[in-house]
Amino acid sequence: VPLIVYDPRRAADATRGHIEARLVESIDVLPTVLDAFGLAAQPHILEGRSLQPLLHGEAVSWRDAAFSEMDYSFRASVREAVGQPVDRCHGYMVRTARWKAVFFDDLRPQLFDLENDPDEYHDLGADPAHAAVREALLQKLFDWLRARKIHPTIDHDRMAGTSAREAAGGVLIGVWAREA
Repeated sequence: VPLIVYDPRRAADATRGHIEARLVESIDVLPTVLDAFGLAAQPHILEGRSLQPLLHGEAVSWRDAAFSEMDYSFRASVREAVGQPVDRCHGYMVRTARWKAVFFDDLRPQLFDLENDPDEYHDLGADPAHAAVREALLQKLFDWLRARKIHPTIDHDRMAGTSAREAAGGVLIGVWAREA
């Protein structure tokens, strides 16, 4: 999905009119807006990154893949056509500069070489010659899934202090007592 950002500040003059090739995600919009207003993003909630460094021409390391997910449980025409039960209708997309892979529950993956097939006409998802590419993208997906924010209701400082608060109250969970 194309994204057009206009930053009226002088700091963005160096990149004005520039087409950025690095991969961004929709989840980057909110951290970018917060950053533009000088507000702190809540790292335990927000998974995106501020685009400010890209807008201001700063040299920063950036992600090498973008991800998205879908749930087609509510789409009977799709779900029934592929014979999936309602609880097995998930798909995850991994996109790098060259490759796009889509992994589905219980179905074979799709793989497209965007360099040689930018319109995605030739699915390489079952091609044995591309097994290593699929495996590498599946590993990226696994790493991404493991890094997702799973504690959005409690900030990191409060989470880190939980054991001390419990111990002060006499609650010892996961503490092994030694026999004398």
